[in-house]
Amino acid sequence: MKLKSELENAAKVKPKTEELRLDEELATPKPNTKLRRLLIFGGSALLVIVAGLFIYYFNRESTDDAQWTATSRRFPRKSMAAWREVLVDDNQPVKAGELL
Repeated sequence: MKLKSELENAAKVKPKTEELRLDEELATPKPNTKLRRLLIFGGSALLVIVAGLFIYYFNRESTDDAQWTATSRRFPRKSMAAWREVLVDDNQPVKAGELL
């Protein structure tokens, strides 16, 4: 009788450590949907920006030492006189109305 009552009491006592039962499914961690949405949105925005920059700069030329060259013009002769001298030097700045 004593053994029988001890077995009944032992079944009622909870063990100090929990045992893992094989028939129970382990709880799987749920994915963070906010983080996933943020990563998808950020990745797609970055892809759009990179594609836009690629299209913008694809056939664009640039230089650090650009020069401007003027086209030469022929002046119409109003008279049959020949040119005697030119009063300006090469690359000299001139103002409007100044005698050349």
